[in-house]
Amino acid sequence: FITVTGVACGKDLRDATVKVSVFGDEALKETALNHLKHNARRFQAIINREVKLKFTPRLVFQLDRSLEKGDEVLAILDKIG
Repeated sequence: FITVTGVACGKDLRDATVKVSVFGDEALKETALNHLKHNARRFQAIINREVKLKFTPRLVFQLDRSLEKGDEVLAILDKIG
């Protein structure tokens, strides 16, 4: 399952970095990220239809591991608490 954890746009709104968290093993994370990257133009077309902007941003997907790290910290706290 994929969760968008953040989006950062460039100042000119031509580029947008989309951070995603993928729950699963490393192979699943890699597959999901590759699928998102492969379909970036399709997502851009949807954005272009739904949102009126001068330019449709070019989407760049990055894996965000912050939720995993948070889960690890919570697990450690549970063990000592």
